Amino acid sequence: MCGRAGRKGKDEVGESFLCCQKEDLEEVVQLLEADLPKVQSSMTPEKRGIKRALLEVITIRLATHVTAIYDYVHRTLLYYTMDKVRLRSWVESTISELQDSGQISVDPTGFYEATALSRAIVGSCMTPEDGLFVYDELRRALRAFVMDGEMHVFYMFTPVNISGFGDINWRIFRSEIERLDESGLRVLEFVGISPAFVNKMLVALSKGA
Repeated sequence: MCGRAGRKGKDEVGESFLCCQKEDLEEVVQLLEADLPKVQSSMTPEKRGIKRALLEVITIRLATHVTAIYDYVHRTLLYYTMDKVRLRSWVESTISELQDSGQISVDPTGFYEATALSRAIVGSCMTPEDGLFVYDELRRALRAFVMDGEMHVFYMFTPVNISGFGDINWRIFRSEIERLDESGLRVLEFVGISPAFVNKMLVALSKGA
C-alpha cells in the first residue's frame, strides 16, 4: 500500500494505491467500504493513558507547573470529549497519584520535577503501572536472588508487556509446579506465587466446568 494524505492547506483529498492478490480482493473491498471507527482519545479513564501522558510531559520538561499542565490538557482531544469538571478533578488526582508513588516531586514554588524512577519509566516506554511493577520486582530481587537455578533469571528478563496474552491453563500450571525442585519453589515464593492460590483456581475451574 502506498500513497499520500495530501498537503495541508493545498490539497482537499489524498490518494492511496493498494495492491493485493486476487484471492484477497473480497476482503480488501470489505475493508475499503467499511465504516470508519469513531475517533477516541487514548487518554480516557478506560484506557488510562493520561497518567502516562502527564508523567511524560513533566519528565521531558514540556510542562512542569500546574498552569502549563492544564494548558497541555486543553490541547488534547480528551478536553473536547469529556466533562470539564470531571476532567480537572481527574487530572488533579492523577498528579497526586504520581507524587504518592514517587514518580514526580514538587518544589516549594509549585514546580513539578521528574525523579530517577520517572525518567527510567519514560525512557523505557512503559506505562506508569508497569514501571512501578518492574521497579518493585527489581527491589525485591536485590534483597534476595535465587542463583542456584535459571528460573529467577528467566522471570526477571521476561518483558512485562507480554503478560495478559492468553488464558492460564491452571492444570498445566499446577503440574509444572509439582515438578519444581527446591530452587524453583523458592523463586515462586520470592515472586509472590502461592501454590495454594493455584490449587484454589483449579478448584474453581473444576466447579465451573
